[in-house]
Formats: sequence, C-alpha cells, structure tokens
Amino acid sequence: MLRLIRKIFYKVEDELVKERHRVSVIQMIKDSATGDRAFWSLLILSAIIATLGLQAGNGAVIIGAMIIAPLIWPILSVSMSVVKGETKHFGHTIALNFFSFATAVTVSAIITLPFIGQEFNAEILLRSSPNITDLFIALFSGTVAALSVSWPKITSSIAGVAVAASLMPPISVIGIGVANGNFELAYGALLLFLTNIVAIFMASIFVFFILGYRPHIFIKKDAIVRMEERIIGAVIIFMLFLIPFSFFITRVYQENKLISDSRTIIRSLVNKHDNSASLKSYKGSIESGSLHIISEIFVPMSKPFAETDRDAFARKIANSLNTPVILDIFPIPMLSTVIVEEEVDDSMETEL
Repeated sequence: MLRLIRKIFYKVEDELVKERHRVSVIQMIKDSATGDRAFWSLLILSAIIATLGLQAGNGAVIIGAMIIAPLIWPILSVSMSVVKGETKHFGHTIALNFFSFATAVTVSAIITLPFIGQEFNAEILLRSSPNITDLFIALFSGTVAALSVSWPKITSSIAGVAVAASLMPPISVIGIGVANGNFELAYGALLLFLTNIVAIFMASIFVFFILGYRPHIFIKKDAIVRMEERIIGAVIIFMLFLIPFSFFITRVYQENKLISDSRTIIRSLVNKHDNSASLKSYKGSIESGSLHIISEIFVPMSKPFAETDRDAFARKIANSLNTPVILDIFPIPMLSTVIVEEEVDDSMETEL
C-alpha cells in the first residue's frame, strides 16, 4: 500500500513539474512575441540585411538575416493560442504577424529603390519559385521549432530553425518585386512565404497538442471548444492553401519541362544543320507566355548559319512544343572541323 501511495505521489509530482514547465514555455513564447521595441528593431534590421544580401547575391548575409529575424515567435504564439483555446492572445498574435509582414515588405521595398532596374540574380529568383520540397522543409522546421522551445536540451536549435524556415528572404523578395513593379516575382515569393508560414503553423499546432499544451478538461470547457474549432479551421485553411500551391507547382513543372525539351530539340537541330556543328551554350526562360531561348552554337565556316536558318529553327521548336518561341541564336564560326567539346551550361533560369 505504501509503495502504491508513493508511486501515485511521484506521478502527481511529475505531472506538476511538467505543468510548471509548460507554463514557463507558454510565458516564454508570449514574451518573445509581444511586439516590443526589441522585436520591431530586429525585424526592421533583418529586413534591411536580407534585402541588401539578396541584391548582392550574398548567401552568408542572407543567412545572417534569417537568424536575427524574430518572425518564428509570432507564428509559435498563434499555434500555442490555438491549442490553449485563448481568445485575446490569439487576436493579438494574428495582428502582430500581419503587421510584421507588412512592415518587412515596406522596408524591403524602400531599401530596393536605389537598385530598381537591376537584373534579378539567382538568390532572388530562388525565393520566387516554391516547390514541394519547400513545403516539407517548412513542416519539419515547424516541428523542430515547437520541440526546441518545449525541450530545454535543444533550445539552441531555434537559430537553425530560423534558417531552415527561411521566412525573411521571401518577404524581402516581395518588397523587391513590388518596388520593381514585377508583381509576378512578388506573387511567387508571397506563395513561398505562405507555404512556410502555414506549414510551420500546422506542424507546431500538432506538436504542442501532442506534448500536452491543452486546456484543462474540468476547468476550461469553453476553451476546449474554441481549441477544437480553431484546429478544424486551421486544417481547412491548410487544405485551401494547397489549391493555389498545387496550381503553381504544376505550372513551374510544365515550364521547366518546356525549357528542358526545347534544349533537346535545339541540340538536335544544330546537329542536323551540320554534323560538325555543336551547341556551345543554352539559356531558356518563360517571358510573357513565350519561350525565350538564348543560345550560342559552333558552326563550320563552310556552312554558315543564316537568318533564314534561325527562323526555321524557331518555327520547328514552336511547332514541336506548341508554344510561341523567341529565339536568339549566335553562331560562332569554326576555322576547322575539329570541335573542342564544351559542356553545355545546364542552368535554366525561369522568370515567373
């Protein structure tokens, strides 16, 4: 009997310790998402650093901006408010997330003004084309974020989560796109940002719920009802979000396949032009619904590449792919029939 009483006592004591830890975690999340002076200072500075890093194409600077950006905390705060069934704090954190986003976009657009007209580099374009991998990265990032604030031993992982989640760079790209009047770029970056934030939100709700961050059954019945309603609402939002995401992913896949197929076709046409001719370089992109190809080819001086050949190439590519084609092809005459093989640049830039 004494052993049973002791076992029950230790179990109750363990639950009390866990509950105290949960209370401290909830308070830490709330304190980190209050929207105080420190929060806004870090937000504005990280937006400036991220925008400058993107304009310079400097990956190290962009990573630094991700680390200091405080955007992960308002998302975790919303998730915690959902599982706890809190109303007042839920509304506050939703507003904080919205104004944080609007502020970061505005700051990025202002910082971009001196760079208007500059060609978008790979770092910028990378943040304007979300894919299914980004969705899974965000889901696992949200899981680690919730675990890192709940388990003291891995609290230091939150900086790595900030990098993996990549919340600030897409916001900065939205500002860059708006400042340049390129709303297609801004739309792609917005979709990437929403992919990240929705996935993190859903994953952290799941983790907090599993770890016991729920209203007490016998104390807060109304809070339980609110929690259930908001979790159902979050699932519905996630499912609705997947609709435009799926359309975008499908479009990106089709455009990349179009570019890949066009490269194969133009390589074949060059070889048919002359056995000793070869493709030196290739770059394809989608611009205003048309496939724009820029290519260099080696051709023998005995069989030069004329304007009529270029027009014939463009027609054949357009007919094969059933899409409008703009072909800029630059022949490089060879002094002999011996060709030094040069690897074709496989990089394909898709401007959305």
